[in-house]
Amino acid sequence: VKSNLHRGLVQLAIGSVIFLLAMGLLESVFYFTIPVRLKTAEFFLLLFFTAIAFICLRWFFHYNSLFN
Repeated sequence: VKSNLHRGLVQLAIGSVIFLLAMGLLESVFYFTIPVRLKTAEFFLLLFFTAIAFICLRWFFHYNSLFN
């Protein structure tokens, strides 16, 4: 992998796919109610965008050699 940015994005994509597949499997077994589905979606989106922000900030600091 070329850089930490690419590696982080690939890891995030793989983790997201695994999480969504696991949630789909759990949904098919337990048939969650709508509030549970909404909380799960909110949790996933929060983690996803937090991870995107972390990966981008890490790349930015590394690219500009901030904080060595």
